[in-house]
Amino acid sequence: PEGYKLVSFDYGQIEARLFGVVTADPDFCEILTKNYDIHLENSRFLFGDELAKKFRGPVKNGTFAMLYGAGDEKIAETAGAPIEKVAQLRELVFGRFKQFKVWQNSTVQFERKHGYVESLFGRRRRSPMSHTELLNHTTQSTASDMTLSAMNALGRRYDVAFMVHDD
Repeated sequence: PEGYKLVSFDYGQIEARLFGVVTADPDFCEILTKNYDIHLENSRFLFGDELAKKFRGPVKNGTFAMLYGAGDEKIAETAGAPIEKVAQLRELVFGRFKQFKVWQNSTVQFERKHGYVESLFGRRRRSPMSHTELLNHTTQSTASDMTLSAMNALGRRYDVAFMVHDD
């Protein structure tokens, strides 16, 4: 209606960027500064140049499943890719970004010692939780905290009617 506006904000690759923060992988952080799209590159690896854009979405979900500790079968199912290619992709990703596996292992060890994991804002999730839940909490919870913080800031200045997450 008159006097209202529809606006869109996009935290481009927020989880991938937060993964760079929590892992502190120098190679991954370097490529993020160049707007590297890990999901599109992984899609190219799995499906070739012609189909890469078409399959980026499912491959994105498969890539995060990998980063959050899922097995090859789950990743192949999520990405719609052959399991043999997923095993090769895992070797490629973890071979290139060495700190990814270090971060996964240290997060699991932290949870075993303390019984929880936490976001970069200090929000804790306590055990019990699955392997993938404990690995995805840090980045997903931090992304949520950032989004809610931005919405609160907007809400103090404007009459915000609604928010859509991952349309």
